[in-house]
Amino acid sequence: MAACIFFLLMLMVCHSYGQTWPSGTYGLPKPLTGCPSGWTDGRRKHDTEDRNPNNNWSNPLNLAGYQQSSSMEHEFCIKTSTSGSSGWPAGEYCIYKYGSCPSGFQEKFVYWDDEDSGNANTRSGTLPNGVYDNNTRYKFCCRNDGDTSQAISLPTGNNFYLFATKATCQQVNGMAVTLEYFYWDNEDSNNGDDESSGTNTPYPGVVLGGIKLNFCYYQPASAPTWPSGTYGLPKPRTGCPAGWVDGRRKHDTEDTNPNNNWSDPLHLAGYQQSSSMEHEFCMKTSTSGSTNWPAGDYCIYKKLACPSGFQEGYIYWDDEDSGNANTQSGTLPDGDYDNNTKYKFCCRDDGVVSQAITLPTTDNFYLFAVGDTCQQVAGKTVVSEWFYWDNEDSSNADSQYGAHPYLGVTASGQNIKLTFCYYN
Repeated sequence: MAACIFFLLMLMVCHSYGQTWPSGTYGLPKPLTGCPSGWTDGRRKHDTEDRNPNNNWSNPLNLAGYQQSSSMEHEFCIKTSTSGSSGWPAGEYCIYKYGSCPSGFQEKFVYWDDEDSGNANTRSGTLPNGVYDNNTRYKFCCRNDGDTSQAISLPTGNNFYLFATKATCQQVNGMAVTLEYFYWDNEDSNNGDDESSGTNTPYPGVVLGGIKLNFCYYQPASAPTWPSGTYGLPKPRTGCPAGWVDGRRKHDTEDTNPNNNWSDPLHLAGYQQSSSMEHEFCMKTSTSGSTNWPAGDYCIYKKLACPSGFQEGYIYWDDEDSGNANTQSGTLPDGDYDNNTKYKFCCRDDGVVSQAITLPTTDNFYLFAVGDTCQQVAGKTVVSEWFYWDNEDSSNADSQYGAHPYLGVTASGQNIKLTFCYYN
């Protein structure tokens, strides 16, 4: 019961400290699920081309309002309060202008030449900055100082829209995104559709015979689970994911002038001493999981078979020869465990470390680096740590083969150094 009460209290604390929308005034397209609490709404009816009308839109389309072949009603969520504790994060996206563009954005516009004959445009409520007569000019705030694949942080309590500035949508932490569109078939006679110059504008904007915009629809993503397959990770002091098993290996390293050393901080479970160390593992022995490991640059421990997309390799530790005191217990990665040690790894090098991958965020965990920088993971802070094994000095046989973590066997040929990427 005490544990349950603690869990509920933690949920309340987490909720009370949930992220708020950035400071400033601005607007977003209104989804069918409505606006964030405290925002106001508005609507604009576009009377589009009546002769051979050809408005069209994606399926699905989660925009509030209605869509017809010769008209559409577009609705807005407008934040009229300047409240908010942070600025908008760097990225590639647009919002509606209301008041002044927040810091980091540039002002843009798109102009709709609506139907000339019997124009029936209407408006009500609170609207973005612009012009609303027989034609329509919306003002936008756009930025192009990031990478759409680099997830940004925004509130996750509501479904919402951003505008795309290119053919792909900005990724947002904790949210699944769907690319939607609407195409306005505007006035055919002497059409005056127009938009700001340059590339940093709502995409694609003015096209032949009308205007098309990409709407990026965000809704909370299902919590990711660990990918399918069997494998292992270094064990952090905080423990293993639920349902995994653990194991440990003691390395008896060089006893004469011992020189094991390690980074500060180092969050590895086990102990570290100048002439020995105990390394612990978190092992996933069930093949369960609904996804594959994402493309990227990192390694994991091999257990039975490497998951899809990985290549196998190993590193061999030539541990202390004299009075060797190696031990092992529990469940271990594939390898050899006698007076020396061989760990087998599964590594991949098919991504970019700066492009965040999606993995579970409920646990702290380690991955191995395959280069001198760590793979980014959405929603996690990463710390690059290391351990250096001072192995047997006499006739040392340290070796490595195939795909393996960085650095591996060092230039001296009788020591091993690995980079551990710690995610918290």
